[in-house]
Amino acid sequence: MKDTTRSLAALSGAGLCLLGVAATLAYPTAPEFVDEPAKIAAFYGDNSGALLGASWMYLLGGALMIVFAGALRSILSRAEGGDGLLAGIAFAGIVAGAAAALAGTALDAAGALRVDEQGSIAPDTAATLADGHNVLFGLAAPIAFGVAVLATAVLAFRTSVLPTWLAGLSVVLGIVSFVPPISYIAAIIFTFWCLVTGIVLYVQSRREQAPTYRRDAAPVSG
Repeated sequence: MKDTTRSLAALSGAGLCLLGVAATLAYPTAPEFVDEPAKIAAFYGDNSGALLGASWMYLLGGALMIVFAGALRSILSRAEGGDGLLAGIAFAGIVAGAAAALAGTALDAAGALRVDEQGSIAPDTAATLADGHNVLFGLAAPIAFGVAVLATAVLAFRTSVLPTWLAGLSVVLGIVSFVPPISYIAAIIFTFWCLVTGIVLYVQSRREQAPTYRRDAAPVSG
């Protein structure tokens, strides 16, 4: 396995995780999903600057997630061999989840941009944008991520491309991703999964390249 591919997985995984954490911390406290449209409109009106900043970091993180997906697919395909079915499913799941998250973020940014340009946003428009953001980011994306981590877990158990402990955690994350009341948490945890997976793959490559020394070799006489 080329070290550059694993390095790319580690760097993109770390980058998307850091951007996701920073964006989440910068994101203002949002109204509840069932709150009145007027309250949601006020949220966009009062926090347009913070929302645009957080959205930009989320979008950059989504771009890095696609890079991570490509690097991971290369690594998993080599380990799987054959037609690379599971590697392809993992790749498709991450890309689909990234697309859903990007679309949800774009809807949120649209509300903030409308306020930034026009000074206000209609309550019904604000509610529609916020609902689209919540469903795409908190429901659609986690399901796609769940498919990806479960495919990766199955392949890891078969080939040991990842440690057993990480494969086991992937199974748990995949299951949580399909449970709507808590699936939005899985979208956040998934970014840490990318970070850990990238680091593990990179460390493995360094170990494989490390020279080995025979301690029982006879000394060379001068």
